[in-house]
Amino acid sequence: MDIKIEKLKENKIGEAKKLVALVIEDNFRKLNLDLEKLRKEVAEEIASVQIKFDLAKPGAYHFFVAKANNKIVGTAGYGVIGKPVKRALEILKKPENHLVELVSFYIHPLFQSQGIGTKLFKTILATLTQKRRMYQDAYSLSTGWPEAKTFWTKKLGKPTVILPKYYANTDYWIWLKNTRS
Repeated sequence: MDIKIEKLKENKIGEAKKLVALVIEDNFRKLNLDLEKLRKEVAEEIASVQIKFDLAKPGAYHFFVAKANNKIVGTAGYGVIGKPVKRALEILKKPENHLVELVSFYIHPLFQSQGIGTKLFKTILATLTQKRRMYQDAYSLSTGWPEAKTFWTKKLGKPTVILPKYYANTDYWIWLKNTRS
């Protein structure tokens, strides 16, 4: 299968938002959570991610998409750090120092475990490495999703900080890394 990674174009933001909604709803189902009972939480999670796509226009976030047969099957980006990472930095007593957060790694359920997340991750790291002076070599990544925790632990090792019961009554894992590592 031919997967192409490219920057998210403004005219494709709607398609990216639909993919995010599909993946988040699928994740809630995989956790055996009642979507109807949690409709508000699901909607809030979807909205919190989708707003980042809108913020990409003024430059707070930068996104890439993975495409198969000209359809978006994956998203990922980087930008300003969120509340969980800020909390981790407080715990560690570390300054932000222009740290960026890798965000919105969402892969269509039918395309998961095919290397798409890895391709998106490598693309972002290459981009950050090229902009090293601006970002001072550091990035963060955080997740509360069980499958994502497994994926990122394989890629990045043990998390730097774990926030207990932070998200959907699960622990939230945060990695703080150097782009050279």
